[in-house]
Amino acid sequence: MSSLKTQSNRVNVAIEAQTDIIKLHLQIDDTWSSYEQQGRAQNVLMFLNTVLKEKGFTVNNIEGLGVVMEGNSFTATRIITVIANTIGFMKDIQVRSLPKEFEESENTQKNTLWSEATPAEFVLPQYSGEPTITIKKPATS
Repeated sequence: MSSLKTQSNRVNVAIEAQTDIIKLHLQIDDTWSSYEQQGRAQNVLMFLNTVLKEKGFTVNNIEGLGVVMEGNSFTATRIITVIANTIGFMKDIQVRSLPKEFEESENTQKNTLWSEATPAEFVLPQYSGEPTITIKKPATS
């Protein structure tokens, strides 16, 4: 007797964050779906948990992680990289560094970009430019 499998138990997740927007891209059965929420990158774990729960999954179903690099926020890029690396480390999953084009790509192109990205134990943040770091101005009396 065979059973008809209607939904995969495994999910690939790509995380992206901009200054005030969190984006998740979930791949289930070779089809990518994107989800967006207003908020800061530090809220990505809550958003990820909410989206996975709505789809009937948990973090245990994640088999692949990716980070969409070169966002417009230096801090957001660092935060999502740390989150992806931490989940990857805890679950023994390799992480991919994905190009900016991933966000706007269609399903087939997302699959290609995902498969072309070399999985690694950890990924390092990539920034769109040099950080702007200034010396703190002295307090005036």
